[in-house]
Amino acid sequence: MTFAIAQTQPKDTVEENLRDHCGMIDVAGEHRADLIIFPEMSMTGYTRDNADELAFDINDVRLGPLRSATASHRIITVAGAPIRMNGTLYIGSFVLFPDHSQSLYLKQFLHPGEELHFSPSLDHNPLIRAGEERISLAICADIDQPDHGRQASDRRSSVYGASIFFAGAGMSAAHDRMRACASRYSMDTLISNYCGPVWNMESGGRSAYWSRQGNLVGALEADGPGLLLVEKARGNWSCDAVLF
Repeated sequence: MTFAIAQTQPKDTVEENLRDHCGMIDVAGEHRADLIIFPEMSMTGYTRDNADELAFDINDVRLGPLRSATASHRIITVAGAPIRMNGTLYIGSFVLFPDHSQSLYLKQFLHPGEELHFSPSLDHNPLIRAGEERISLAICADIDQPDHGRQASDRRSSVYGASIFFAGAGMSAAHDRMRACASRYSMDTLISNYCGPVWNMESGGRSAYWSRQGNLVGALEADGPGLLLVEKARGNWSCDAVLF
């Protein structure tokens, strides 16, 4: 099983971000990755004020290039956006599968101020099966809630994957939280974060993966986009970074 953890620096337009996503999926596919995960709202860049105008619907035609790349490389893609359903705006992750089916995860806990633009939801929380792995998802503030990781464990998840937007000052705490969650619940954990300036802040990078013992398998640096490729085979680990 190979996980590709994307660390991205968002561009000015959705079209540019989608091109970057497809490029990263291509590279992940060349490394035979089984799943690639992107940061919170990765396809638009983190936003609040213009989230409504950029929002995706569940059958959005803009997902076409990602669907094609996902199918071509036989990979599962987890990519984020503001998502509009039944007139309500959420922060979510599309889960795209090689057979062109999809699932959806919606953020359950919001940061202060996000409630002015988005609603939380407990209704979309898929368990992703990839090979022998059972993968539960999280988005950013979800990982601040101890019960969220516990619930993933209660579902017998083997991997807990979070798409986040954390500034540099918050990344040490995020690493501590995910390391503790891994060892407490005996689940692998991972985070995919932005790098560079995002939403008038400097994002923290340091996307990473921990084993179920709480050991850091690998991490990217704070600066610069890239892929962290983590291969898990018969209890042995290998890790590689591809920088963009």
